[in-house]
Amino acid sequence: MTLVLCTLLASWPLGATPKLAARTTDDAHRLRLDVQLDVSQLVGVDDSTARTLSLTDVRLWSDAQNIANGPYGLLVDARMRRSQNELVDDRWSVRQMTLTYGHTTDRWRVRLGRALVPAVASAEVDGAELTWRLSDAATAMAFGGLIPHPLTGDFGSDFVGAGLGYDVRGASQNHAGGLLASTYQGALDRAYVTQRSYVSLGQQLVLSAFVLADLVLPATADTTPDRLEQTTPATKHLTNAYALLRYRPSRSFDTSLTLSHNHTVLPNKWWQDWLSAQAHQRGYVLDGTEPVGTRLSSVRWTTNVSVSPTVVPYLSVRYDRRHNDDAVGYEARGGCKLRPRWGYADVSYAYRDYFRALVHTGSARVGYDAPFVGAEMGLMTLATVWHADSKIRVSTLADALTWVSLGALTDALADVRLIAQYQGFYEPLINYHTVFVQLGYRLHSGVR
Repeated sequence: MTLVLCTLLASWPLGATPKLAARTTDDAHRLRLDVQLDVSQLVGVDDSTARTLSLTDVRLWSDAQNIANGPYGLLVDARMRRSQNELVDDRWSVRQMTLTYGHTTDRWRVRLGRALVPAVASAEVDGAELTWRLSDAATAMAFGGLIPHPLTGDFGSDFVGAGLGYDVRGASQNHAGGLLASTYQGALDRAYVTQRSYVSLGQQLVLSAFVLADLVLPATADTTPDRLEQTTPATKHLTNAYALLRYRPSRSFDTSLTLSHNHTVLPNKWWQDWLSAQAHQRGYVLDGTEPVGTRLSSVRWTTNVSVSPTVVPYLSVRYDRRHNDDAVGYEARGGCKLRPRWGYADVSYAYRDYFRALVHTGSARVGYDAPFVGAEMGLMTLATVWHADSKIRVSTLADALTWVSLGALTDALADVRLIAQYQGFYEPLINYHTVFVQLGYRLHSGVR
């Protein structure tokens, strides 16, 4: 929490604080309604097994503020999945459902229900959140309650947690962060601190960073030395980290450096309990102990050089290190972006040594964009050579996407759009195809 407080104090606006867009108190307290409804159909076909995946997804997102011209708000984000066969289970979930008391301009606001806390790495809580508006630019928050299941999102009493957070926004920098501590079946399960920052040092230099660090070791049932020694002191608490430094001294030159670290699995006790329950439910047996998890660190440098307004060559170099076995990998990619008035195109070649495999990749993409319609298609071919047998395996990925705003047909359908996508994976032994279609509706009321 010291890191979060120091960042808060260092970034606090001095003198005149940034002001929100000017509007009257009456406008700020009038009903605001935003609605999003999406209906999607996904079909996947595996030629090698002749099995078909078919499922329908429905998502409803609605945000109503200043209901009845009062300090009440209601946010709902609900999703339902219906499978047409046994490959995927039917399910429905509520990502968010909160009742808010307090206007956005009030000093204090309270949220009750299932909420996301974006400032604290989008922490989820079934409980309450109290927000304190310190100024037009800064807010602080405290939250707590039951915690949804980390994988399924199911409601239950096994997980309980509480946290603190803050958010500061200015003309050239934004900062947010906080901490969360949670228990599983009464025992401390996880405690982490997180920080997110964006700083613009003029138009030429931009820094963006995110870090999430766990403060306790996972409460595993297996604590044998051969498992714990895989976690080094330098990285055992660093779960996710990302930093991007971008330098653009002119319109024709752009270079960036990206650092990242990811720990993919934290084998907490709940994870082992969930695996055991799934094995019992589905009738399978796991051989051996679960892994501690893959920890991967990466460095990437990318440069774009505009030789003309429509031609932009680029070069990217990447280095990866896998901490579990000290394996290293690297990639070099070169390509060219074309930006004609009607759309864009991109062609590239990459050579990658991905730990135990050498991969040559050639790809091409082309897209068209207009006010009411857009389309994009791409083709990627990979030639992979595994160190173990030196055999060359060739595979191809193809995809095509189009979107259409039905407002081109009539003004009555101005808020309705259609998206269709095809993806195909081809290799000598496996061919897999997916088709995705989504019909979406948007309602943005603004101030009523």
